[in-house]
Amino acid sequence: MPLLTRLFIRTSFVYLGIALAERILLAGQSVWNSPLPFAVLFQGYIYIMTVGWLTLLIFGVAYWMFPKYSQAHPHGSEALSCAAYILINLGLVM
Repeated sequence: MPLLTRLFIRTSFVYLGIALAERILLAGQSVWNSPLPFAVLFQGYIYIMTVGWLTLLIFGVAYWMFPKYSQAHPHGSEALSCAAYILINLGLVM
């Protein structure tokens, strides 16, 4: 399995953990009677679940499983894939 695939998949599970922690905060707001408005986290939760977890997982598996591009470059341009990985993560953090 290529290194970039492992990076995509491992990072997606990190975002899954972050999203689940946000969901626990959202679900526990009524129980804890917290004065902080955790409801503003809902949009971030949805965004991290779809882009952070689901999209990165799909990109990682697709990069690994798609047919070979050529014998010399079996996964196509690695520079473009690295740029996609970096830019998606930068967008998520911002």
